[in-house]
Amino acid sequence: MRPWRRPGATKPDDVLALEEQVGHRAATWGRSGRGAAVLATRTALVIGGDPPSVLPWHCIDRASWESPTFSLTCRDPDSGASQVLQLELAERGDLPRAVRDRVTRSVVLSRRVELSEGAGAVVAARRDDSGAVSWTVVFDPGLDPTDPQLQQQARLALQDLRQSLGA
Repeated sequence: MRPWRRPGATKPDDVLALEEQVGHRAATWGRSGRGAAVLATRTALVIGGDPPSVLPWHCIDRASWESPTFSLTCRDPDSGASQVLQLELAERGDLPRAVRDRVTRSVVLSRRVELSEGAGAVVAARRDDSGAVSWTVVFDPGLDPTDPQLQQQARLALQDLRQSLGA
């Protein structure tokens, strides 16, 4: 099923080449402000470049669209470090809807927890393309995720949530 592709749409050569390079098939595509192909696949957002960036859906913690820019908060699956990526689109196609659908689909559970007065984090269970579930903690902007006290509070909140769900 190709939910976002317009009927009769033919993929441009650079989209086909990027699909082959990364081994992902595009459900829809657009073009960055620099002219690079941007693909929404079943498993990831792929941004053409040398090398291309492959952002698995379960590693995108936040995505917002304000034409012509995507603001994506992405988490490194190994280190847990987050970075914000600003992606300007010259041609958006159905990318905004596809990104929203795929990121949302990866979320199994999401709960906001208070860690200190007026500040907290979102604790989430996310499913990757293999079906494995991982738990993440995304701190509010302005909080220091390396602060040992906040880390301890987040660990306890995560433990309580998992225990209440039997996970």
